[in-house]
Amino acid sequence: MPVLLEPAEAALLQNAEWFEIKRRTTEKLYAAFELIRQRLKDTAERLQLPLPAEVTAISAKISRGEHYRACPWVMLDHHRYFQGPDMFAFRVMAWYGHYFSAHVLLGGRFAHQYVERLLRHDRPAEVYFSLHPEPWEHAIEAPAYAPLHTLTEEQIMAHLSAHDYIKLSIVIPTVDLGEVEEQVVRFYGEWLWGEWGIR
Repeated sequence: MPVLLEPAEAALLQNAEWFEIKRRTTEKLYAAFELIRQRLKDTAERLQLPLPAEVTAISAKISRGEHYRACPWVMLDHHRYFQGPDMFAFRVMAWYGHYFSAHVLLGGRFAHQYVERLLRHDRPAEVYFSLHPEPWEHAIEAPAYAPLHTLTEEQIMAHLSAHDYIKLSIVIPTVDLGEVEEQVVRFYGEWLWGEWGIR
């Protein structure tokens, strides 16, 4: 039996304009993420952040893919240290069909090094905590994520003990790239390194 395209599928296949729009959008996301990368670098220098040498030795990277839960994505890894269980990453993701998000991922010795400092500070309502067994889940929704301020210290430490990582995330629902930049920089500079004292 022949494979048949539905009308919407056939229309998409023949719609060259749609693919051109997607190409232009992805190029603009790359440009916006490069601006964010530079802002994060400037923030780290301005605040004189004592980042681990092995983390800063690895340059930032912008990448893209087509199939995160069937939708394309573009991601900036500003910090991207992944060595076995030890992880130190700051990621910004544009997920087509969904939203922008930013994530700090600490695993292994970095998670154990910083978790007590995190617990000593206020937990903004906008920040989510990953409860997923694996750190690679980026869809910020229950039951994989919960608002950080709703969790007890015991729940956070139990997750770390069971899965050896902590991941803090924010959803950025706007498509205003300038506003995305400001929210990412605030998350990185004011909350992560400032109010929470992770340093």
